[in-house]
Amino acid sequence: MIDRSSGAPAWLDQLSRPELAPVSEVERMLAARRIAQARDEGRIVVPQAEARLSRAAAARTRAQLTASVSGVPDVAVPPPLLVLSRVAIALWVVATVAQVIVWLMIGLFSGDLDEWWWIWTPIGGLPVAAALYWTFEWNHAAGSRVDLGKGASE
Repeated sequence: MIDRSSGAPAWLDQLSRPELAPVSEVERMLAARRIAQARDEGRIVVPQAEARLSRAAAARTRAQLTASVSGVPDVAVPPPLLVLSRVAIALWVVATVAQVIVWLMIGLFSGDLDEWWWIWTPIGGLPVAAALYWTFEWNHAAGSRVDLGKGASE
């Protein structure tokens, strides 16, 4: 479940903080497979694998799921990508809100709201924000890919 303590709309929370997005059963299964592979290859010990598997099964957000597999290669999104995504989306939202406020103030004092010059920031920023978000999503999915045809105990 997405933490709504920030007061932001759910879509904005998920866009700006994708690590708080809910995880699916498939993502939990992929994480469990990754942990089982690490256990079978001897990269983690059995008690540690059991603890990680229980945390993965109980995970509700991507952050919790990532914490359960931390230390297992190719699972976590590189921090620079996550930071870049957050900064770009925050700048886009702040710039758009600031421009709308200035536009409204100009309209209030001049009585004229005819020109919608501020619209170019959301239109131009949307593809950038979407590209960063989908890059994050793609990277997250690519880091979790395993052969689903094999069982976790193999």
